Amino acid sequence: TAPINAQTTIDFDVEYGAASGSTLVNNINAAVASASAGDTILFKSAEYDFDNTVLTITKGICLSGILPTDINDETYGAYEVATTFKDMRLFHVRSSDVSICNLKLQPVEDVTYIFTRFVHSTYNNSNDTEFYTNIKLNNVIFDGGNLQCFGGNGAGISFRHVSFLNYNDGGYNINRRGPVDYSPQVIVKKCLFVPNFSEVYYNTRGISNDAGNTEYPVVWDLNEMIVDSCYFDGAGIGFSKCSNSVITNNHFIGYRKDVDMIHMEEYTNNIHIENNVFEYKIPSRTFYIDRNAQPSFDITIINNTFIGKYHWVFWCNSPRNVRFENNDMTQASANDPNLKTFDFTDYQLAAKEELPYDMPIENLTIRNNPGIDKAEIGVLSMYELSGDTTNIIEDYPAGKIQKTVVDMRPKSVIDTSVLYQIRNKNSGEFMVADEGATNIKLSSEVRDDSSDVWIVDFKYPYTNTFKNVKTGMYMESENSYTLGDYYKTELPVYYVEQKNSYTGKAFLPHFFLRAFTENGETFYQFAPGGNEKKSRFIKEGSDVILGLAQDKAAGNFLPPDAASTWELVAVGGGTLVADSPGPASYQLSQNYPNPFNPTTTIEYTIPGVSNVRLTVFDLLGKEVATLVDGQQTAGSYSVVFDPIGLSSSIYFYRLEAGEHVSTKKLAFMK
Repeated sequence: TAPINAQTTIDFDVEYGAASGSTLVNNINAAVASASAGDTILFKSAEYDFDNTVLTITKGICLSGILPTDINDETYGAYEVATTFKDMRLFHVRSSDVSICNLKLQPVEDVTYIFTRFVHSTYNNSNDTEFYTNIKLNNVIFDGGNLQCFGGNGAGISFRHVSFLNYNDGGYNINRRGPVDYSPQVIVKKCLFVPNFSEVYYNTRGISNDAGNTEYPVVWDLNEMIVDSCYFDGAGIGFSKCSNSVITNNHFIGYRKDVDMIHMEEYTNNIHIENNVFEYKIPSRTFYIDRNAQPSFDITIINNTFIGKYHWVFWCNSPRNVRFENNDMTQASANDPNLKTFDFTDYQLAAKEELPYDMPIENLTIRNNPGIDKAEIGVLSMYELSGDTTNIIEDYPAGKIQKTVVDMRPKSVIDTSVLYQIRNKNSGEFMVADEGATNIKLSSEVRDDSSDVWIVDFKYPYTNTFKNVKTGMYMESENSYTLGDYYKTELPVYYVEQKNSYTGKAFLPHFFLRAFTENGETFYQFAPGGNEKKSRFIKEGSDVILGLAQDKAAGNFLPPDAASTWELVAVGGGTLVADSPGPASYQLSQNYPNPFNPTTTIEYTIPGVSNVRLTVFDLLGKEVATLVDGQQTAGSYSVVFDPIGLSSSIYFYRLEAGEHVSTKKLAFMK
């Protein structure tokens, strides 16, 4: 057939006739090749048998079945579909500007895990940031299979009136690989999600957005993903390390207490949930918000309606900035009012004792929710910081609130004002970062170029970041082990690396330090901060790689061994575990202004006669100024620091008075 002008319709049956299997696929490929961008290929028969073959679309065209006679925009899912593509092995969409309309897409019975892929061809390239966009699905049915639609690192897709039926694992899923910071916007409207109920388990979702399977720390921006006016019958929506989504006007049905209606974990934030109906046919669960010490934040839940008996409404570990307002609870109650149903204190891992501090919830607002004042609502449990006034809870029955007051917010288990070397306890080798090298190596010799020296910062609530002084790169592990790796006979090898400066990034690679003592000395295991701390650093020859960190059965940390035990050595000698607090009346204040130019003021207080040294040193640990060196009596002192001859940089100032030592950072900016 001669090429057809753009924006025309190709009657596939007239042009190519009846066929099945590979002949059918070849004919569709020929039709696509002859079409111009924007053309429609119209399939007017009731059924097309693909007989276990693969269809790939590589041009921006429209595939349409028989046109509907009546468009019902009020229907959830597809409204009238009369054409079926049956027994497809796999359906690839490898172009932008593709439309799929008025079709039922049915995989073969033994379909591969993913049925339809909207994945850019460079998805497995770790530096890929390319996407297919302007893809539209309207009045389409997916019926059967495991994961019905997969978008890889994201695709710009509009799903309207799409029925996702009888899936085993998911309707639509994206799963980030590599350092990708954002995804094109996805719009899901008037869609229907109904899983294969015989295969549903805790991880079955209608929509899943997952950036948590790697250790890349940047939270994935979903570019205001919209899920509006959909019906979720027994499976909901999941977010892992994602931000920026709006969930409105949907109806969620719950049947089991191990399936979440909306699941948010690993620093997920900026999720707006409004005007939905959450209905419990059988006591089930509503909002899961991270329980693995990676707190989610900025979550708004307003103007929703709750119907039936729930297992719980909230199950989480102290998220921040959560609004639960103007929700109608008059038709809902707890299945067991004596259990925690608004639970903000749950920590998932069995090894809760590994956390050094309880984490208080801050900026929690629960108010103007009709029906929340009844005794059947269940127990609200929370940790609150002593003196905190940011939490507002109104109308909740006072006898149902279990509030535990904590004296302090979590803080770093090590002194972050000190520079460190990291040494393997058994071999005595130091972690080093060489210019131009990706992997962190081990060296038995102390370096004179500071490639074995690390700047440490604290990431709330329980982790630390490590930046190499020499290279300016952050310690990281791009991947770490997940639950599935615990069942593998051979583990993939993941190296601890230093390859990114993360300039301008709000989220940095971070690590949980599990402290333990031997013979009065403190040592550490290092666990990457994501994936529920299932990995730990181990020495492997001259490399630092990951090993499994927990026992499979209980989730407890494995005991330290020679390969996984590390000590932090403060530059200048000695192993520091935390600030040396000294008497309460010793105080070293933060300099002001900070950053500064040309001078800054440092204030400190001592309780009695002491030999006092106040010094300034650079990132390499070299002393660059002595501000005070002599005996002083009790009192408060003020010193002006003028960094004559010094370059713009971060510096440290240290107060030594008697047995007391304090160190803080200052920033000189010319």
